[in-house]
Amino acid sequence: MFPEPFTLAVVSFEEMTEIRFPSIHGNAKEKVGIMEPMQFGSSSSCGVQIDQTFEEYAGAVSDDDDYWRAGSSREGDTIGDFREHPVGEISPSMNQRTEIETARSSSRDSDARLLNDWMENVQHRMTTASQSRRSHNRAPCTIYEIPANIRKHDTQAYQPKVVAIGPYHREKIWLHITVDDKWRCLRHMLSFASPRFREEENQLRIWIKNIKEKEELARSCYSRDAIMESYSFVEMLLLDGCFILYILLMIVKKTEVVVEDPRKEESTEVDEKSEKMHTEECPLVGVFWQWNLIKLDLLLLENQIPFFIIQDLFNHTMNPGIKHISIPHLALELFDELHPKMNKDMFHFGPDGNGILHLLHLFHSAMVPSPNYRMTDTECWNPNSPSSSSTQQLHIPSATELGESAVRFRRKDHARSFLEVAFCNGELEIPTLHIFDYSNALFRNLISFEQCYPGVSPYITAYASFMECIMHRERDVRLLHLRGTVVNRLSTDKDVAVFFKQICYQVSQSCIPSYLSPLYKEVSDHHSHQWRRWSAELKRHYFSNPWVTLSVVAAIILLCLNFIQTLYSVLGYYHKL
Repeated sequence: MFPEPFTLAVVSFEEMTEIRFPSIHGNAKEKVGIMEPMQFGSSSSCGVQIDQTFEEYAGAVSDDDDYWRAGSSREGDTIGDFREHPVGEISPSMNQRTEIETARSSSRDSDARLLNDWMENVQHRMTTASQSRRSHNRAPCTIYEIPANIRKHDTQAYQPKVVAIGPYHREKIWLHITVDDKWRCLRHMLSFASPRFREEENQLRIWIKNIKEKEELARSCYSRDAIMESYSFVEMLLLDGCFILYILLMIVKKTEVVVEDPRKEESTEVDEKSEKMHTEECPLVGVFWQWNLIKLDLLLLENQIPFFIIQDLFNHTMNPGIKHISIPHLALELFDELHPKMNKDMFHFGPDGNGILHLLHLFHSAMVPSPNYRMTDTECWNPNSPSSSSTQQLHIPSATELGESAVRFRRKDHARSFLEVAFCNGELEIPTLHIFDYSNALFRNLISFEQCYPGVSPYITAYASFMECIMHRERDVRLLHLRGTVVNRLSTDKDVAVFFKQICYQVSQSCIPSYLSPLYKEVSDHHSHQWRRWSAELKRHYFSNPWVTLSVVAAIILLCLNFIQTLYSVLGYYHKL
């Protein structure tokens, strides 16, 4: 009598209660009034029975309001089926609605509090970073950690081999020169700086006081903040500065304790102290075998301390007999035996080494070419300059290809710097470059310094890029070696070609202006003329040595004689006619 779908819906209600509320079977059924499946008398009676019992049923099921939240994701939840059921709509009670709204309001308040807390944390982080960051007007960042994209190609080129200077490598305890050796150097420097015994303690106080006053300035020189306490940082600068001074004064200068006009009653004390100082064991035991390694370690970009710390320690010594000594020139004398050679005569130092950032910067500045080759301040790389982004990468053919276009290579003997490359009248003049096994680390750190510090002109980067272009293969290296422009101290010529390829790999060059830009243009223009290539090919194939030249001349003479004989034969034939 009832429509088929309605009967099915009534039966499914019983099944649905069995599935949805398994915990209320039995008692809940009796409380709600759900009977065993039966035939209802009419559709209205069925709806009335459900409506009357549902509120009682809903209260008995659960107090968890998750059942009544729209879009519930509980497994097996079919509330949506109830709301779409034709029998009637099931809705939560007024108390449950109030609880839901209260929970939602509490959740919104909690989210707002979290957002406010997060915003306060962001503001605090920005303020702290701004306050703790270095002031570039006072001391620009000059001592950098090597970028990862450059370091990964040769990690050993940036690692100290013997001694750690500064905060970046101080934890490497396997280095040969230890902290105890530096303490002994400090003891020797105290004896040298204060000729009288009673002044040593006062000398030490002066050094520590001056370093402490410049601690913040020294910290700002490092690209990565040194996570060290104030005492440890000052102690590190004191030990490393005295170690470098010991190298410069006791080993390079071989300075003895000198006192100007000591009083007669103090002369015995001074003599005893001088004798004691020179009879004590040298802090650098076995210094001969590690001497070159020490010099190279002092030229690593990550292995530096600010130069003003070294100069300040020297300036505040109580020994009046050393006032004439120049620490920058002593440092250049220390690195004098390294190749490439430095241009010490052209480098002008400010008073007390003003303008020198660290020892690597001093070494780099001493290799700057003469004024005719130097870049102006406006040509220094500036990432914000429009010309920097538009500058194209420069390139010239290899030495072998240039030789095919009649370019001649000549050694430049009287150059003030190995960077002074010139091109004139078809001749490429290149100063002699010596390449040793340590040249890799030396060039890499110089190039890294140019890549990191925008205030220095990229001479070494431009020169290395130029040498990479002309020494592309082994035969190019061999050609330059025969011309005397390259002295190869490595195993093979291939090692030299690979050397320049590796040090220039992933080094930014396209946006950096080059002091060799005019030379690139002149050489490219010379190489582009076709007739020069033809003349060079003729000279190479037919005038390469005297015997080939004689053969060519003889062939030309025979050709001329044959032509003359043929001409006379023709004229004689027409004369007979």
